[in-house]
Amino acid sequence: MNLLVDRGHPEAMYYPLGMLHDEAAMIIERDNARIVTEAQLIQYAIGSILSKDSRKHFDKMIRQINVIAVPFDDEKELPRLLPEGYREEE
Repeated sequence: MNLLVDRGHPEAMYYPLGMLHDEAAMIIERDNARIVTEAQLIQYAIGSILSKDSRKHFDKMIRQINVIAVPFDDEKELPRLLPEGYREEE
């Protein structure tokens, strides 16, 4: 239950047991996925030191997971900030 409370479920103590199990399983799955992603990025980063091809792959991976977190004032800046291949639906 502490896992759920720590991850934004303040009412977890009132959840039915089945829901507690499901929510905890989802949190663990997300954490494991994050750990695997971080391990892969570390491996790609080390490989990028040794090979240009690995560097290209590392750059591609970083672009895929990059989150836009910089403020911008002008809407003209938006296309420059978006990842390659992103298309805004009209």
